[in-house]
Amino acid sequence: LVAALFAARYPQRVTSLVLVSALPPSWTPDARVSFYLRYPWLLSPLFCFGAVRLYREIAAAQDTWWRGVRSACGAGTIALLHMFHPGRMARRVHLLSSVLAADETRRRIEAELSHVKVPTMIVMGEESLERVVPPRITREYLAIWPHARLETLARTGHLGILTRPAEFATLVSTFAAAAMISESGSRDEPSPRRDVGPRLGSSAERDSGMNDIVREIAGPVGPLEALLEQPAETPRAAVVFAHPLPTHGGTMHTKV
Repeated sequence: LVAALFAARYPQRVTSLVLVSALPPSWTPDARVSFYLRYPWLLSPLFCFGAVRLYREIAAAQDTWWRGVRSACGAGTIALLHMFHPGRMARRVHLLSSVLAADETRRRIEAELSHVKVPTMIVMGEESLERVVPPRITREYLAIWPHARLETLARTGHLGILTRPAEFATLVSTFAAAAMISESGSRDEPSPRRDVGPRLGSSAERDSGMNDIVREIAGPVGPLEALLEQPAETPRAAVVFAHPLPTHGGTMHTKV
């Protein structure tokens, strides 16, 4: 929803838009979410135990049952080593639900989103494997953007970026590249430059200027770290995948 609003408010800075298992403006906490919001710290052990429901999705992405078990154990280990922050997670949900609670606000957001005209792709997992964001509510974006392309990443649910990273990256990078080529008109015509960070010259300058490239961006629950490496040639496109850091309320390890 944040990315969608950014595309609506800053169209000159967006050439394409990809939403993955995204919550629409109509979203409200369901009974399960509301239950955990009552006492986020007290109920966090139960929340962790409930994550077992994701095993089926993790296993489905693997070729053998043994790889499924090993992959699930690896994901569980990462989650234990980078524990989430129940209080911050609950606060984030409360903030989102309070913003979307008023019908007038939802209608205003939907009207604003309808102005997005860039190539848009909605990515979902399979209906039977998605256990976090129901695909039926993600598909609501198709009513807002009739021009959007809908893609289902096979053998995944909500964790496709982790369980099938190569297929996910191919899907998104191909779409982003096609959108950039369409905007520029031809492969030979360079795209307008979009500044993504400080431009450094020689490799020595890049090494010495690394501290200037790694920067912290203030966030609502803590700083966000950004590593921007300037390519040698003029950038044609930039695709960024981000997830809240576990130490600042994220639910999984950072995905970039």
